[in-house]
Amino acid sequence: MTAPWYLNLPLWVTFFPLLGALGLLLVPKEKRRVFEIGALVIALIDFAISVPLWFQYDRASSAVQWAFSADWIPSLGVKFAIGMDGISLVLFLLTTFIGFIAVWCSFSSIEERH
Repeated sequence: MTAPWYLNLPLWVTFFPLLGALGLLLVPKEKRRVFEIGALVIALIDFAISVPLWFQYDRASSAVQWAFSADWIPSLGVKFAIGMDGISLVLFLLTTFIGFIAVWCSFSSIEERH
């Protein structure tokens, strides 16, 4: 039995920008505004799906929460693992918020690629 989607929110937040970037690859490069708005929407959605983690976090427990582990390169013994404690939750939320702000600020600071 697999876990409900909301128990894997850290995975969704981690990989959603990658999925969004892959989607933006389909947009012609002449459509700059589509890139800007697309990146902003992706960053906003990423922040929005990270916010419920704050409310789901069990502050009474000192254990790592939302722990997930999977073999990545089994032949080398490499695993992908993710989980959060209190401080990493705050840093995770801060990262998604600053990501949104950074994308928004890039509209006026990046004029042309050289």
